[in-house]
Amino acid sequence: LLLADFQSQRSDFAAAFATLKNAEKMVGRRYEIFRTSALVELRRNNFKEAARFGEEALKLYDNDIDTHINLVNAYRGLKDYNKAYQLAARAIEIDRNNPRAQGLYAELLAGIQGSTAAANYLQNLINTYPSVTEYRLSLGRIYKNDDKFLEAITALQKLVAIEPTNKEAFEMM
Repeated sequence: LLLADFQSQRSDFAAAFATLKNAEKMVGRRYEIFRTSALVELRRNNFKEAARFGEEALKLYDNDIDTHINLVNAYRGLKDYNKAYQLAARAIEIDRNNPRAQGLYAELLAGIQGSTAAANYLQNLINTYPSVTEYRLSLGRIYKNDDKFLEAITALQKLVAIEPTNKEAFEMM
């Protein structure tokens, strides 16, 4: 599965699917194979298939945080924000301390309840966990998407002060 993940990172999707097919022959239907298939499809921007593989993985094991995060991204790609929001909320139920799940939840919250509610939610998390940079990155995204560029730059500058090598923060600024 790690090989398929690596191959898909290098955009060798045919090799990644061949690796996954071999893994399925060896061990049968396992949620890890479906989860990795969903990740490969996400990297191909094939959101419909990513959602299908992710749902199959959830049928086999409902408490996998990575599967939920992959599904959130797939449903965001399909523009089904209500389903993505439900899955993000479920991811937080599974692991309340997962920064990726919290960030995705806040970004979806911005679309549903507004950027102010999402920013307040993230600010509470930042006050509680000031060294977790993912919260500041999500806050910057929310402000940027709401055209609040000064607030976005401020949030991202605070992130860079904590983690000077954060490439995504520099790209967003």
